[in-house]
Amino acid sequence: ETLSWARVKFWCSQFTTGRERVENQPHARRPRTSKTEEKIAEELCISYGSVQNIIKSDSGFTKIAARWVLFPRGLFPELLPQSATNLGRFHALPGQKPDHNPLRNGGMNLCL
Repeated sequence: ETLSWARVKFWCSQFTTGRERVENQPHARRPRTSKTEEKIAEELCISYGSVQNIIKSDSGFTKIAARWVLFPRGLFPELLPQSATNLGRFHALPGQKPDHNPLRNGGMNLCL
């Protein structure tokens, strides 16, 4: 496996400016606090399916693009006509590719 040209340039600049090792350097970033459904199930000693039911049914969250997002039921149908109108306006803008279709392959984009 080889590095891309962009990664080669990145590492060259790193070593030129004094870096001596390729290992990760310490950083002042905040530690990760997100939890997966599996971790929650393990911590609470309940099944993975129970965690998903609680998140989906009891809290009102919906899974969009592999993330749980709060999306009130009943709001989506009201937004569809406005979204379609705005999406049409977006595609009418100069410079948009005529073959670009965000609804292709079952995808759905809201354009509010």
